[in-house]
Amino acid sequence: MEKNRGVIRELLKFEYELDHSAKEAVKNINRAKGNGTVFYTNAKVWFFKFRNNEMDISDKKGLGGLKKSIESLSSTPLKPIRHQKGLSGKESDALRVVGQVWDHILGASGAREDR
Repeated sequence: MEKNRGVIRELLKFEYELDHSAKEAVKNINRAKGNGTVFYTNAKVWFFKFRNNEMDISDKKGLGGLKKSIESLSSTPLKPIRHQKGLSGKESDALRVVGQVWDHILGASGAREDR
């Protein structure tokens, strides 16, 4: 199956509404639409959004939507880190957002080994 992000998101939302886990959703979607249609990491990100009442699955330009999602969960806004790493503003913002998403997905269980 040719990957269509909108269809995949709709399927993930449907699986979420059925109270399936992200792991179950990946298994079901890949079984129905072909192996590699959706990956567990993508499913976890979408299930994270759905759990936080972000049910809009439409395309958004850039990282703005994800950045706003993370900022809404945090008490302080994201601050650029370009001065520390020599990165452009977009690159540093993207790195910070990705790090915070993974921190939230992995939770406080200490599952990240790089700390």
